[in-house]
Amino acid sequence: MVHPSILMVFLDGVGLGQDDAGVNPLLRARMPNLVELLDGHKPILNGRRLDARRATLIATDATLGVAGTPQSATGQTTMFTGVNAARELGYHWGPHPNPPLRQIIACHSLFKKLSAVGAGVAFANAYPERYFRDVARGKRGLSVTGLAASAAGLRLRNHEDLRDGQALSAFITNEGWRQALGYTDVPDITPRQAGRILVSLARQAHFTLFEHYYTDICGHHQDWPQAVKTLEVLDEFLGAILEELDDNMLLILSSDHGNIEDMSVRGHTLNPVPTLLVGEQRHLIVDRIASLSDLTPAVLQVIGRIHAA
Repeated sequence: MVHPSILMVFLDGVGLGQDDAGVNPLLRARMPNLVELLDGHKPILNGRRLDARRATLIATDATLGVAGTPQSATGQTTMFTGVNAARELGYHWGPHPNPPLRQIIACHSLFKKLSAVGAGVAFANAYPERYFRDVARGKRGLSVTGLAASAAGLRLRNHEDLRDGQALSAFITNEGWRQALGYTDVPDITPRQAGRILVSLARQAHFTLFEHYYTDICGHHQDWPQAVKTLEVLDEFLGAILEELDDNMLLILSSDHGNIEDMSVRGHTLNPVPTLLVGEQRHLIVDRIASLSDLTPAVLQVIGRIHAA
């Protein structure tokens, strides 16, 4: 066991929306674990901060002081470097990082900063073989998270890691890998089992990141049934994480921009995103998180190795 330890769950495209079940699937989905964690409160836009017994929920700015609609590449670059990427560019950009963003990530990656001071880092997501093949052929580039992990020299996890319980699918369960990708040798796991696997991986490093992006896809497609199902899977996954979380661990759950919380629009929203902090160490950073640019400095503070620049 390493001390301290942070598990970060990044959800793409999840904002804090209105108290309106007609547009907000977070109010239609059955999410008992999240509601209990929030002491019965709804995950909606209702002030800047909610302090519950075990957790703190912070409404976090994703606009970054730049006009326009927040986008994935600038939001994620900001989250995982501490650099306000939208301000550096002068505009929001996404979904994939452009050359200026790739340069920011290469220089300022959170994984790289932590590794430089001796902290163990891990990126829990597995990638299929065709992903690596397409990257090698120049048919696609790495995502922000993939670039951030690679900047620290991390090997991106693959099919064998997923099969052996040493990685997770971005979709949480392995159903997509088994049915759509044909990897029938990977185990058929439940969201609860996935949550337990993730915590076990987090015990092996100072900082572990897991990325889930299907929330953003559901929002773009305005697919109500799939949005509700995805959120319910997430809640089951979260429930297992909360059960397994060690006393010395801090769970950080956050997002890059809003989307799924307002199904009346197909694109991203201007809503703040949730930053959910669970664990005693949250008290070290609750007062310093207001924007996506605050997440990397907060992680560095909790790890206790270096201070925010």
